[in-house]
Amino acid sequence: MVTIKDIAKAAGVAQGTVSNVLNNRGNVSSDKIRRVMEACDALGYIPNERAKQLRQSKSSLLGVVLPDLNDRRHIDFYLSFKAYANDHGYTVRQYIYSGIGSASSSEAIAQDATRDGVCGLVVYAGSQHMMQTPLFADIPVLYADHRPQFKARYIGFDYREAGRAMALRLKNTPHKRIVLLTGQRAYSNTSDFVSGFSEIANGTGMRVTHIETDRQTEHLALLHSREFAAAQAVICSRLELAQVARRMLSTFMGETTPPIYTISPLFTLPEKDYEKYELNYRLLGNAAAQSLIRQLSGGAAPKEQILKSSGFRT
Repeated sequence: MVTIKDIAKAAGVAQGTVSNVLNNRGNVSSDKIRRVMEACDALGYIPNERAKQLRQSKSSLLGVVLPDLNDRRHIDFYLSFKAYANDHGYTVRQYIYSGIGSASSSEAIAQDATRDGVCGLVVYAGSQHMMQTPLFADIPVLYADHRPQFKARYIGFDYREAGRAMALRLKNTPHKRIVLLTGQRAYSNTSDFVSGFSEIANGTGMRVTHIETDRQTEHLALLHSREFAAAQAVICSRLELAQVARRMLSTFMGETTPPIYTISPLFTLPEKDYEKYELNYRLLGNAAAQSLIRQLSGGAAPKEQILKSSGFRT
């Protein structure tokens, strides 16, 4: 199947330009339009007419791209998004991608969504490939939680402020040997979190060791880190990492484990094992559904929307 990437390469233009030409939007020069159309003809690109017809007849199917439904953040987001969409006359279909950064998986989802005729799509925490390449040319898309590397509608939290808040929480404590445990900085929320933490931590006397990992290597990375075993406090970018850290520290240190600070979904009850900086992913799902449906209805939807955090639990 011919993709936007193929057309852009053949025409010698950006992928966003191809998307604009195919969707009759944006300010594109006549020369670039000609090159894109010639490339489409040469490659045999044929738009998905079924999907276009469904959208023209006001399809009420929304798509949500998710990494999985094992993470509490993803569950909160999806259920809230689905509830709002259903209340406003839309049905929702999940698209779960497999493989971190997998181009084939990402492109397969784009093809499935187009074939299904979804009228709008939310990419929540998409794969690295999705964040680097605009795959959904014929569908209005809203990106959530991870900001893509190209211009697109986005909704999320201020993770830089979350990092700053974590460092300020530690600043007046005796803890100086700190392990900062995060996911990959290729994702905007992790990168912003690390930057915010470093802004405050630098110059305070904290000795910070940053361990950057993913779901496949997190246990191994902690086992091989001497600094982790000697940490006076552990800072985590998500609750699942904090739970892994807690289990490993408890195994080797028993009851005398260092405090663990983590970004966390919103919980009804406080948690004694962690210091939680809470973000309301249910609110994120609700706000994403509102924004996407407003856009589909022709209303004014913000290009970027940053939601307020819930902060530390008192």
